[in-house]
Amino acid sequence: MLYDEEVNAQVSPSGRPIGWVWREASYTVTRVLGEWQAPGEVRLLRVGVRTESGPGVAELAVAAEGRTRLRQLWT
Repeated sequence: MLYDEEVNAQVSPSGRPIGWVWREASYTVTRVLGEWQAPGEVRLLRVGVRTESGPGVAELAVAAEGRTRLRQLWT
């Protein structure tokens, strides 16, 4: 489902998201499935996540200044 909402992601020392809380639910990144970035655009990450209700897949958009948006979520 498409959301396109900003989330406060925790990041690893390398700058990749490792988890976030959104709508009172915790999401933990289990692996990066893909990463794309066109010149001058935001970095897109498709990640496997673990939630309280089970596994899922999320697409995140990470801006140069570090702001992260949850674009899509499949659980």
